[in-house]
Amino acid sequence: MKDTKMYESLLGLESPWRVRDVDLRLDAGEVIVYVEADRQRWGCGECGIRMHVHDYAIRRWRHLDTCQFKTIIEARVPRVLCSEHGTTTVQVPWAESRSRFTAMFERLAIDMMRDCSIAAASRYLRLTWDETDHIKAKAVERGLRRKGVVDTSAICIDEKSVGRGHDYVTVVTKLTEKGPIVDYIGDGRDEAVLNGFWQAHDEAALERITCASMDMWKPYI
Repeated sequence: MKDTKMYESLLGLESPWRVRDVDLRLDAGEVIVYVEADRQRWGCGECGIRMHVHDYAIRRWRHLDTCQFKTIIEARVPRVLCSEHGTTTVQVPWAESRSRFTAMFERLAIDMMRDCSIAAASRYLRLTWDETDHIKAKAVERGLRRKGVVDTSAICIDEKSVGRGHDYVTVVTKLTEKGPIVDYIGDGRDEAVLNGFWQAHDEAALERITCASMDMWKPYI
């Protein structure tokens, strides 16, 4: 199997996407996988309406390592000119919009951060702390979107010390039949921070809350 076909299989690429070439750079410790697409009508990255290609943008993504070598996906990605959203880059199948990492790489990073600190994951993945933390933040956002609104009649409110010194977060946990669910984390422990939890719910959801077990911290009271 040629390198191009091997990486097409590993990436799960299907028409119109294909691997054009693979470049092993021993001195740099990298493998560059060049991906391109056939000419066709593409959908706007925002609304999905299909239209002709306006131009192309060269983009790169960090992928899972090949043996000990960093693997980079470099693609000539079509861009379309949408009457409503302007010039947008089409969505590629191997990564989320505006991400600099493939979905497979982000999944590895998330699994690693479940078992160790961000600092440790950064060392193993050869990323900066900020890059690793950004992957985590995106995963949390996706999880919150999937979770949706959790109805409950009982909540727990508490503070938790994080980092060093007097640095706290406010944690609100909802009690459900399936067990406790952390529903809100706010930076700090004053009244305004806790108000962020109430403001995220409509009046009907708040009226269903009849019990609160909480730290007897004055701002919470």
